[in-house]
Formats: sequence, C-alpha cells, structure tokens
Amino acid sequence: MKYIFGLMLIFLFSFSAMACPDDQLCAGDRVIDANNDIGSIVEVLKGGEVYIDWDKPSYVNTTTSTDKLAFAIICLGKLRNGYGIIDNNGAEGIVVEMFTNGKVHVDWNKASDDNSVTTIVRVGHKLEACTQ
Repeated sequence: MKYIFGLMLIFLFSFSAMACPDDQLCAGDRVIDANNDIGSIVEVLKGGEVYIDWDKPSYVNTTTSTDKLAFAIICLGKLRNGYGIIDNNGAEGIVVEMFTNGKVHVDWNKASDDNSVTTIVRVGHKLEACTQ
C-alpha cells in the first residue's frame, strides 16, 4: 500500500512538472493565421517557431513563426466559447473558439454555410474585460 501511494506521488509531481505554464506556448495550443486557417501546435521549436497540425484535412502540417499567429483565448469581452451570437445580417451562430487577434471561429447555424471565422467587430458585441 505504501509502495502504491509513493508511486502515485511520483506520478503527480512528474505530471505537474510537465504541465504547460499559462504564459508559454505548448503542444495542443490552438492557433489561427492571417488567412483564418486554424490548427493545433504539435511541437514548439527553437527560434520562435512552432510545428502546426492544421484542421483542414487537405493542408500539410507546417512550421510557422509564432509572430504570424494569434492564439486561442478563453474569452473575448463577455463572449465565451459556446455563446450564441447574431451578426448584423441576422445570421445566428455559436462561438466555437476565440483568438488574441479578435477573430472568432463561429459555427453558423445554416446548412449551406460551413464554420467560418469572423471578427468581433462584425459580430457587433460590446467589448469589455473578462476574467479568465
């Protein structure tokens, strides 16, 4: 029993040491580029570059400089993932994820329209500080 407890402690300490600090990029972090392509970081490389697995199946994984990317955030203003929104044309959608450049990935509730990326200005939501 003491042996199992000791192994559990070692596992917990080693897992917390591997956890990614909030102020650093890590594998699994979501990103968007200037073309509104979204993906996940697979590996953080030296020299400010990351290896990205893009969401679009037709895209090849690439190495990209982090200064060309915006990163997913928990909230933007009072918006959060899962919130329903309506754009200026009356189209309804659900926030999928948001990014540091003000872009919002939206699942528009229209059969003819794929998920798309829009800006917070186009959505027309009043920006206020949020607590993450």
